[in-house]
Amino acid sequence: MPFNRSSRVSSRALGALLAAYLGTACSPAPDPQPAPHEPEVGDYVENPATGLPMNPSKRRLPSSIKIVSDEAEYFGIELSTLTEEQRRIVESAWTNYEVILGGGHPDCPQAPFAPSDGGTLIYFCDGYDVARVHSMSGTEGAFGYDYGPTLDFLNGQRVERLRFLTEAEMAKFDQASAGVPEK
Repeated sequence: MPFNRSSRVSSRALGALLAAYLGTACSPAPDPQPAPHEPEVGDYVENPATGLPMNPSKRRLPSSIKIVSDEAEYFGIELSTLTEEQRRIVESAWTNYEVILGGGHPDCPQAPFAPSDGGTLIYFCDGYDVARVHSMSGTEGAFGYDYGPTLDFLNGQRVERLRFLTEAEMAKFDQASAGVPEK
């Protein structure tokens, strides 16, 4: 309601308006937003595009560091050209890549959710993600699994080494990697 000289405002309405104004003006300032904290183990950041958790590690290799080979030691990356932090990321990634090739699990926190069709597990390591792919696969003649590591340095560089194992081969491989003697 616009105010003009002919408008009447009751003293009650004017009092309520004045009380609301003074209450707002005299109230303490709202608490400032809490400072964002660095994610810790167990904290995960959600990817806005997919809604899936992302690796909370802030460390990344520069995109200029390129994977040369999935079979050459340290992916063919020349460690002497890297900083200490970058070298530790590459060495850790190579170790966990080899652990998965041998049937084991890396020494990194497992991602809280990973869509899987046969037992694939994703791990959020410091500076990279590594997946232990265990995906159903096969043809009419042979059912089995694609198995192996997939590594993402979170800088655009990815590498994987998957192989097909029949159900019987996968069972033997799982037993051997768990230290269970063959029957």
